[in-house]
Amino acid sequence: MKNRVLIGIIVLIVMIIVAVFIMNNSNGSNNSKNAILTANAQLDNSRTINNPNFIAINELNKHKNMEDCWVAYKGKVYDVTDWLPKHPGSAGAILPYCGTAKEFEDAFTKKHGTTKAGLLMKIGVLMGDFETQGNLNEN
Repeated sequence: MKNRVLIGIIVLIVMIIVAVFIMNNSNGSNNSKNAILTANAQLDNSRTINNPNFIAINELNKHKNMEDCWVAYKGKVYDVTDWLPKHPGSAGAILPYCGTAKEFEDAFTKKHGTTKAGLLMKIGVLMGDFETQGNLNEN
């Protein structure tokens, strides 16, 4: 009887470990990107122009299509490419603002206020801090 209980407990523990492993790996590269960026942020909390986690406007502007869409919001740059086809308002609602900072933030705030900011931060892959020096209207 004790052996059956012990075997049952071991099987249960193994099943839990496998389930946790599968859940942690089901999000694929987004988790990997977030883990790398989080580790980088923890290593270097001081932001300088030479910091590779800074995204300049000219770099942001390169990511402006359906297959590669980055946006800036509240000083952070997010890759929202995977969210485009899932957006309830259609990909077309976001697509004109891919590769932008002020334009995206203005449109997002006009449509959602701050109610969806937390969702944006969850669905978007944090790419780095938006480098705000210089001309924000530069293309």
